[in-house]
Amino acid sequence: MRLEGKPIAESIKTRIKEKAMRLNRAPVLLTLSVAPNEATFAYIRSQEKQAKQLGITYRHITFGREVTMERLLAEIDQINRDEQTDAVLFFHPMPKHIDELRLLTALSPEKDVEGRSPVNLGKLAYERAFLCPCTAEAVIAFIDYYRIPIQGERVAIVGRSTTIGKPLSWMLLEKSRSATPIVCHTKTKDLPEIIASSKVIVVATGVPEGLSLTGVPEGAFVIDVGINVVDGKVVGDVSLDPALETEKHISITPTPGGVGPVTNLLLMEHAFVCALGPQ
Repeated sequence: MRLEGKPIAESIKTRIKEKAMRLNRAPVLLTLSVAPNEATFAYIRSQEKQAKQLGITYRHITFGREVTMERLLAEIDQINRDEQTDAVLFFHPMPKHIDELRLLTALSPEKDVEGRSPVNLGKLAYERAFLCPCTAEAVIAFIDYYRIPIQGERVAIVGRSTTIGKPLSWMLLEKSRSATPIVCHTKTKDLPEIIASSKVIVVATGVPEGLSLTGVPEGAFVIDVGINVVDGKVVGDVSLDPALETEKHISITPTPGGVGPVTNLLLMEHAFVCALGPQ
């Protein structure tokens, strides 16, 4: 069974329309990049197009590689004071001399559209999050929409980043979900055994088609977070195998058409949440 993202995306669009009616104005989403490459510019164009379709005012600031931390921190201070800017997104990766943690710490938590600042991640750990990292939230959206049973179940999370692995583990541990997350990484011993004993497997390794379904247990749910381009083709972090999926009754998100579109729409919804403020 393929866990398609389209029905979840449609439900998010409905929520966005409801928030737009409550806000009664266009929220302003500001994105900031340092020495972006062509792939980043392509993503910016795509994001701007989607924002416009959803009634969001999209602005972008680009800095050259020579920009200093002091200049960026001064810009963030100005953004924090600007009442016309509702939500802010930093594009990454950034040059090595830029400390992204300092940028996130300096940004007002109420404008942190990705929910990645230390304040927002700390609140997430205490189950009081204003906003959650979009990709982790997208995984939860799939679990909720498809009613994937996780209470008391092992959930293997392959990837430990602050955008997916860590925040997702906290969300799964919340009392309303009470799953048993196991966060895995490159140094994890017995990874095949962990995957083989997990009801749900979330894959966020960044390795194109790096995980085979061969070791996935029968009846498991696989959520593939990866988005990679190989020879002009978009693929995930899991190697799809329709025959094996059918034989082992595995339910899996496709790439493209799975987690990616849901993540993008959640980011847009977050712009409205930032504009509306804590409720």
